[in-house]
Amino acid sequence: MILTNADRPPASILPKNIKKLKFLDLDPLEIARQLTLIESKLYNKILPVECLDKAWSKEDGDDNIAVNIKAMIVNSNQVKLSSSRISFLYHYKFN
Repeated sequence: MILTNADRPPASILPKNIKKLKFLDLDPLEIARQLTLIESKLYNKILPVECLDKAWSKEDGDDNIAVNIKAMIVNSNQVKLSSSRISFLYHYKFN
């Protein structure tokens, strides 16, 4: 792949005060960008053989089966749990 100016990522959106950083100070677009980068790296590691016969759901004791799909599932669950906690705390604090 040849990178052109159009392929370069946009500049990061940083908060004004990084020393006293709070989650709500982060720009939602930047959070989405960073989560997309993480998920893209995980997705690109998945091998076609990992998708066969629901290999990620097998519980035969082999930890080497569909490791990349399992990593992506773990990451998705962590993001979901974190966003639920943030939503709960925000609602609790401001309502």
